[in-house]
Order: sequence, then structure tokens, then C-alpha cells
Amino acid sequence: MVGYNNASERYEGIWTYTMSTAIMTLNGTSADGGKTVSFAASFDNEGKVKEKLNIVMRQIDHDHFVADLRGTMPDGKLGPRLETTYTRKK
Repeated sequence: MVGYNNASERYEGIWTYTMSTAIMTLNGTSADGGKTVSFAASFDNEGKVKEKLNIVMRQIDHDHFVADLRGTMPDGKLGPRLETTYTRKK
């Protein structure tokens, strides 16, 4: 779930999925009115270590958006990348 917070003037969100009990929090900005939002995200992994990700969400059209996730390794270098395209079911 992602939305714009008028008070903080930032995009905020949470992300959950069935393979984890963690809830990832997202905090981001956009330079193009929300079509592309860059998030800093984090969650506590099963080892109780805070994991950090950079997530870019791009709105393609009313029926499609892309989420590009990039992890940060413990040494600060960029880690693996996962890109997912979402399509609205009609």
C-alpha cells in the first residue's frame, strides 16, 4: 500500500508478502508528480538485522506499473535487483 502524505509532503507505504512476517516501510519522493517515486525502504529480517532497499515505482499507464527493488549489501554496495511489472486484472 502506497500513498502521498500531505502533512509530510512525501510518499509513504508498507509492503508485505506471504513469504515473510516482516512489514517493510517505504518513504519516498517524486520529481514528476508521482509517475516515478523513489523510495528508501527497510525491514527487519529473520536474523533481526535491518535490511535496506532502494525501490523505484514507475506508473506506465492506468493499468500497469513497475516496481524496481535494489538491495544494499552490508558493505554499502548495491545488491541484487528485482523488477516486477504489475498489470490490473480486468
